[in-house]
Amino acid sequence: MKDLNRRLITGLAGAAVFLTALFTHPASLVFAFGLICVMSLWELGRLTRDFHYRPAYFAVLPAFLLGFGWPLSLVFPVLHGLHWTLLAIPVLMILALAVKDKGNRKAAMVALAGAVWMGLPMVAMSDLGAGNGFQPLLVMGVLFLIWSNDVGAYFAGSRFGKTKLAPSISPNKSWEGVFGGMLLGLAMALVLNRLAGQLSLTQWIVLALACTVFGTMGDLAESKLKRTFHTKDSGGLLPGHGGFLDRFDSLFFVAPVAWLLVRFVF
Repeated sequence: MKDLNRRLITGLAGAAVFLTALFTHPASLVFAFGLICVMSLWELGRLTRDFHYRPAYFAVLPAFLLGFGWPLSLVFPVLHGLHWTLLAIPVLMILALAVKDKGNRKAAMVALAGAVWMGLPMVAMSDLGAGNGFQPLLVMGVLFLIWSNDVGAYFAGSRFGKTKLAPSISPNKSWEGVFGGMLLGLAMALVLNRLAGQLSLTQWIVLALACTVFGTMGDLAESKLKRTFHTKDSGGLLPGHGGFLDRFDSLFFVAPVAWLLVRFVF
């Protein structure tokens, strides 16, 4: 119960701060997602450091340019096009390190994988919120669907979970939790259609189902990462939730899919 209370308090406080940033200004929206990107990559660097890879902290540079520079060009037209030039510098640096020796090649692979895994999804969320006018309600809707899926999966899995989803990766995940998350996500889709608008009911439902499928995949991917590096949490900055990687693992997988759906399908 104590852990649940800590989880709830941290979640509510973090959501309040995060949503305030989303609705204040396009630049604060970009900053919020850029911060998630950089902090998650910092945690990834810590995990790899302990396993004889050279520290992959230099991954923060391309991630910074992906998570901050690229989206900020959406907000400030004077920066448009500059992100391509800036992004080339760290990419060339990583490639140069990659050919030097085996240790650097491993670190470079981690850095590039992290920049794609965490950087590009944050670009996608920034583009949804600021790339076609200021649309914080749309971003908020995607986040609420992810959080609803997480909450539904947590409580349904805790209460009814018997059929293991992927016991070799995450022993506590169950199919009952997946369906519980999906049901609460669908309920949230109905609420968002009424209160947020932006999309039709069918489109919100499609997004809710995408959050269930790809959010679960993101959760399992992060569980596999932690199992590989023999750690329980990616960090300890978010009491009750672990680290940024632990908290936003679903978002990293959902964001590109949500962006593709909104920009090219709906």
